[in-house]
Amino acid sequence: MLRHEGNAIVRERKGPTELPNEDRKKNYKNEDTRTDAKTIAFVFLSLLLDLFAFTMILPLLPSLMDYYSREENQENSLYSTLLQAVRSFQKLTGAPDRFVSVLFGGALGSMYSFLQFLTSPIVGSLSDAYGRKPMLLICLTGIAASHALWSLAETFLIFVVARFIGGLSKANVSLCMAIVTDASTEKTRARGMALVGLAFSVAFIVGPLCGAWFAKTSDITNGPWGERPALYALFLSIANIALVAFCLPETLAKEKRAPVSFTLYKTVDFVSPWHLLNFTAVENLSHYQKKVLSKLGLIYFLYLFVYSGLEFTITFLTHHNFKYTAMQQGKMFLVIATAFAVSCMTSIGANRAPGAARGAVLGTLRSLGALARAAGPLLTSSVYWYSGAAITYAIGSLILIIPTVMLFRLKT
Repeated sequence: MLRHEGNAIVRERKGPTELPNEDRKKNYKNEDTRTDAKTIAFVFLSLLLDLFAFTMILPLLPSLMDYYSREENQENSLYSTLLQAVRSFQKLTGAPDRFVSVLFGGALGSMYSFLQFLTSPIVGSLSDAYGRKPMLLICLTGIAASHALWSLAETFLIFVVARFIGGLSKANVSLCMAIVTDASTEKTRARGMALVGLAFSVAFIVGPLCGAWFAKTSDITNGPWGERPALYALFLSIANIALVAFCLPETLAKEKRAPVSFTLYKTVDFVSPWHLLNFTAVENLSHYQKKVLSKLGLIYFLYLFVYSGLEFTITFLTHHNFKYTAMQQGKMFLVIATAFAVSCMTSIGANRAPGAARGAVLGTLRSLGALARAAGPLLTSSVYWYSGAAITYAIGSLILIIPTVMLFRLKT
């Protein structure tokens, strides 16, 4: 455009053309969508790294128990002290001596899940006050410390302490689900939850196989048994910490955070099994929604209670009856991953919950799952120890019919 300035003609430069309000809103929305998609992708990678490290120990537990039995059976140690208590009870029941390691393994698995059940709602509440990212980094640091201790576990006591620290720190999974909820919309939330389920499925297939391969190539006469898979798990945990620290953004804005005193009060509802099954801590639910979610919660708990126990003891079954090696144990997990069933029930819960209460619903389901995984392995290992594999799996398979029928009849 030309304009006169005195006797001169000056060419006027055009400034940047401003977009209409609607176009600007669309651009902002597209940018937010891309950011949220990156956030969910980073959560997927974080879960994958964590679950790879977590699942590597699954096929190794029977051999680990045998290792500590050989090393500490005659010593004044934690293992020998617990063994004396178990054998005193064994005289009363007449259970076979070769199943003692099953009971030990079941107790360890239950302790890990029970600690997760206690800490997950508390850490989730603290993340409502201080943000998701700081609490997630604290959890991942604790998990890395547990893997470091495992790599140095020449005694059963150190191994138990490592598992104890790992169980206390395992609230990272519920935090990742909260981040997905923060970073997604009604339309994208199902996709985000599907990625969470995919991370579980891939990890429970590949992780045990990796752990078994590392154990196969380890020298059990030199240093702690299972040192190499523990060091590999430690490497994955450190990589996970770096990923979260440098790539994952904070998804809970400061203005949306709740006071600590208020959020800690809510944790009582996440610890009481009765409150969990009735979704007491979840607000803004209609009577019909609460009724459906309560039934779904019961189905979710029953399924994981039975299946986690059967899944846990199957490594001991193949170890004692079929003499499976660690590598064969790892290959077995290629066909028994259960994450798809859990993901489907989680998606049903997320779809039934209103937007403002979806995070609380998912947190409640997660707590129910942790409680089931705490009680299931201990009870199933006790039945296995006392009655053997045939009765244990016959009873378990019959009970699994109950949640299947209940889910089929559930009207969502």
